[in-house]
Amino acid sequence: LEARHAPLPPADALVTGAAGFLGRALVAALRAQGRTVRVLVRRPVAAFRDDTGIQTVIGDLGDPRIVDHAVAGSGIVYH
Repeated sequence: LEARHAPLPPADALVTGAAGFLGRALVAALRAQGRTVRVLVRRPVAAFRDDTGIQTVIGDLGDPRIVDHAVAGSGIVYH
């Protein structure tokens, strides 16, 4: 579990709920603008796996430590 807290490079945006309908659309729009996106999801999302502009953080909004980790270095948070 400690591996989930490995240092991450800065990201233009963090999207929580990125696995949902609106979250996926937001991630796609941000990536179309060339922005780097970090997503906080409960499980890996296959659609994000091959995009090097998307950083995936596995966790839950109920875990303050993983939320702090996901937010650190993000320019803006979409929740």
